[in-house]
Amino acid sequence: MSIREKDFRGVDLNLLVTLAVLLRERSVSRAAACLHLGQPAVSGALARLRELFDDELLVRVPQGMAPTARALALQAELTPLLEQLQTLLFAAPAFEPASATRSFSLGMSDWVEIWLAPKLLPRLRALAPKLRVALETTDPFTGSAMLEQGRMELGVSVFAPGPAWQQTRPLRSMGFAVVYDPKQLPLSAPLSLDDYLAHE
Repeated sequence: MSIREKDFRGVDLNLLVTLAVLLRERSVSRAAACLHLGQPAVSGALARLRELFDDELLVRVPQGMAPTARALALQAELTPLLEQLQTLLFAAPAFEPASATRSFSLGMSDWVEIWLAPKLLPRLRALAPKLRVALETTDPFTGSAMLEQGRMELGVSVFAPGPAWQQTRPLRSMGFAVVYDPKQLPLSAPLSLDDYLAHE
């Protein structure tokens, strides 16, 4: 099938979305709320749709608004078309690790790299042999900016809070160890925070 471009001149595809919502809600005010538009804007869109299709589309009845036969026929055809278009425009493409060939930038602190990379990289090679991973050095102070600037796509470290769009999730809890010589510091285990702070 060839597309006749001139048939689409003057047709705003947003009108079709408005029509789909109007036919679903069967109310201008409810449709306006769903579309985050003012009621006058949706009423204006309905007037344009009536002109476009040369049909009333929705008529007033005691219970609210009822679709015409033309509107019901349009709804049956339009809903699956809009769903297809939405998937085409906004659905994330499927990611297949076994065949993926793209590159990822993974930010890690040096100590995280020592702990995680020896386990992670062989597993990645087995599951996604064509994937390329570049390890970038990051830390709590630079991680957020590196994500913002696109210098890494994922970071594994301790990070200071960043903008709201940056998402974090705990991976593992790790503590610190204090090493001391009992000949120089006569302390008994377990070491308390007061013991620790009492010494230089």
